[in-house]
Amino acid sequence: MAGSGLASIIEGVDGLEAKASLYSTVHGAGRLFGRKEAKRRFARAEMDAWLQSRGVTLVGADLDESPMAYRRLQLVA
Repeated sequence: MAGSGLASIIEGVDGLEAKASLYSTVHGAGRLFGRKEAKRRFARAEMDAWLQSRGVTLVGADLDESPMAYRRLQLVA
């Protein structure tokens, strides 16, 4: 794990398997919003619409794990 001010490399993959798993390798790219802020900021209907537009059915997870709460790999790579 890199410390403050140090560069780090996030290795990601792009392909059908990555897409099918919601690009879970980018989970370590970091949050845009903390858990409490994500719950405050996003509505369940908004998260469900985001996932549905990408063909994803989510079982479990609350708004604190909303995909919109995380950075996209392209923004940090």
